[in-house]
Amino acid sequence: GSRRVAEIPGTTTALLFGGYGESFARHDELYRLDFAGGEAVFTQLTHVNPPPARALHGFVYDAVHERFVTFYGCGSGIFDDVWTMTLDGDTASWTQHEISGPSPRYGFFYGVHDGRVLLFSGAQGSGQVDPAEDTWVLDLSGDVPAWQALAIESPPGRRNGCAVMDSDAPRLWVFGGTPDAMTSAPGLWVLDAEPGHESWQQLQLAGEPPVRSSGFGIYDHVRQRTWLGFGNTTMAVFQEFQQLTHVAP
Repeated sequence: GSRRVAEIPGTTTALLFGGYGESFARHDELYRLDFAGGEAVFTQLTHVNPPPARALHGFVYDAVHERFVTFYGCGSGIFDDVWTMTLDGDTASWTQHEISGPSPRYGFFYGVHDGRVLLFSGAQGSGQVDPAEDTWVLDLSGDVPAWQALAIESPPGRRNGCAVMDSDAPRLWVFGGTPDAMTSAPGLWVLDAEPGHESWQQLQLAGEPPVRSSGFGIYDHVRQRTWLGFGNTTMAVFQEFQQLTHVAP
């Protein structure tokens, strides 16, 4: 559970890092997935100087520098760290970067586009959710990533919802999540991710599925459409996948 996936664009390769297993024990395992030919082939990779084991973190591919980036999440505590990683065959070499940024958090919403990671909200507490109500950018353009807080009004805070990056617009979709570990936050939100024009908007669309937490979503770049689905509430577990038909920028 909560293992994060970073796909290398234009390839049939993705990396999976972290997550939790039995009794919510955190892992620092790193796997390469090759799905060429429609079959999934997993290879566990060797770490050099790996980050602490974690779950509900961020993990993305930085195409400009041909490296991977992981940040924040929870494990032995709630983290506020940023690491970059490069691959040489089956060996991954990690570097930690001492930079200041958002408060420690996990279960946040994020997406990467054109060398920028957009990050919204997340839980700041281990008992109470204490959700953050802010939006940040992690700039990957330099050798050392850098955080920037966006001076914009953000949606109500929550953790463990569905986030999908529409890289063509660009925009970040946010659906569901929980502010209190008991209820799910209503509403579909979208962040205009165009640099210098960032702003949030809540949308009310016909046929909106039941609100939930821990959902999943993907953006189909070829067909330029977004899919949302799965997830749960305290009363139900969802198994459907629905297309988001709102396509106007």
